[in-house]
Amino acid sequence: MQKGEFAIRYFSNSTLYHINVHIGAESYFFEEGTGEHYESAAYGGLRIDAEGNSVLTGLYDEHQHLIK
Repeated sequence: MQKGEFAIRYFSNSTLYHINVHIGAESYFFEEGTGEHYESAAYGGLRIDAEGNSVLTGLYDEHQHLIK
């Protein structure tokens, strides 16, 4: 690996016609009644823990601004 690169754990399941790669953090649960606040989300911010698992740290809009 090069400086600034990190290995992440991923999972894949493939069929004859499709390859699916999952890096974790595919779902995000909202507090009831707050979902509309995050409708503009286009990106998810991730960090990598000590075991190589991805952890969702926040949601970002199309301009890559953190939605608070």
